[in-house]
Amino acid sequence: MSSYGGQRSVKLMELVYATYEPVCHLCGKWIDVEATGNYGPSVDHLVARSHGGSDELSNLKPAHFLCNSTRQNRPIEEWRATNTNELEWLISLAP
Repeated sequence: MSSYGGQRSVKLMELVYATYEPVCHLCGKWIDVEATGNYGPSVDHLVARSHGGSDELSNLKPAHFLCNSTRQNRPIEEWRATNTNELEWLISLAP
């Protein structure tokens, strides 16, 4: 597994946001790409790296930092079953 972080993650984030609309694939809300912190942009691996997922563009989607960090390495279906309502409320509080 290749390392993830630093310049590599910056380049991957730039590629993801140049390819896809800045809409969180987890909660469906718009991502302010200039924001920082919980409501700022991040890149989510559809299949987590810890489960053999790659850094290929086809495995990467835009996500709020908050949504991405609460998902961790769980399958999307499991995350949605336990977090969607709470996250919709949290995202609605975003500035």
